[in-house]
Amino acid sequence: MINLVKKGDNWRDWEVLFKGETHSLQQASHVDTNLYQFPDSIEDGIDLSDISELQFLSLPKELKILLSNTESTIHPLVNIAFINTSLEKAEIEAFWTITPKDWKDPTNPILLIDKIIEIHDKRNEENEVTIIQENNDENFLDLFFYFKFSKETKISEAFKAVTKYLLEIQNEAYESIYSQDTTHKIIARFSFKPEFQNSCSRYILYFIEFLRDMGIEANSDLKKKGLETLFTIEPLSKDTSLKNIKDALGIYLSLPEIDSALPENKNLDPIVEFKIEKLSAEILSLKSNNRIQEALLKIQSEKIDNLSNKFLTLEAKTPLNGLQSVTTQGVTENKDVFLGGAIKLGKFQKLGIEFDWSAIRKLIQRK
Repeated sequence: MINLVKKGDNWRDWEVLFKGETHSLQQASHVDTNLYQFPDSIEDGIDLSDISELQFLSLPKELKILLSNTESTIHPLVNIAFINTSLEKAEIEAFWTITPKDWKDPTNPILLIDKIIEIHDKRNEENEVTIIQENNDENFLDLFFYFKFSKETKISEAFKAVTKYLLEIQNEAYESIYSQDTTHKIIARFSFKPEFQNSCSRYILYFIEFLRDMGIEANSDLKKKGLETLFTIEPLSKDTSLKNIKDALGIYLSLPEIDSALPENKNLDPIVEFKIEKLSAEILSLKSNNRIQEALLKIQSEKIDNLSNKFLTLEAKTPLNGLQSVTTQGVTENKDVFLGGAIKLGKFQKLGIEFDWSAIRKLIQRK
């Protein structure tokens, strides 16, 4: 049992009796009017097994119960969970937070979240489960699940239903993603600092024009959610080699990393020269926009504490730096593997990338 002992009108003097121990609410978080978090930290969270045989109505309505070990006891999607009995119905709050840079699953987290929300919206006819999605500047993707139950429900039965629901929508989401036709597509996932996302996205989109100048017609789709950017390339002809597109993408993303401009060659075919000038203009535009953002960040960093301005520590501010993975025909490669196979072209070397300007001329010929 969890018992609340109210010693006076000041809630900071109240105490919680749990498993033979007395806990003060003095350091508790004040969640809402007459609602206080217990325990105060996730390290001290209550294990589900300690209260599973209770009904919700036996819990103090003034306490929002923080649970521990949720990934094992509830579902891998759940980082943090609470029980709230202050409302007409008991509520289980299950929070799932993704840090994209630490994401190990080959499935793109943006696709997975989108598909989970889509499946949830289709099946949640009785509105007993609510999903709220939040993306923030701390480079996290958050998905919040809210489950409602009668207060007479046993807590163990409620969490069985929660686990079952999360398993079902997760499995359906994966099945839906992998059943899509990715046999002739390339999907590149990026994560950028917010100040550089727009300029990098514009440069990425120009890749389709770059392909067109190579004589390859393709469609593209670019989606942005929070700091994540998802770029899909699908050639119009099924006979087009995805390897050629993948190699071209590796070259294209590396170009802004090179300090010097594209070299002049007076003997170039005029059409080839025109195509290279267009490409050069896009690179210069990207670099110019990024320099402006760098200057603004320097001004901002002088006005605020660098330690509190966490986003300044994020590194991804160019297309190549922001690249996380590339998926070709359903097979995902991380950045290092992709670049290792895509760029082996000779003379120029910087940041581990070998590059030869003649490769551009070989790619961009009169078609």
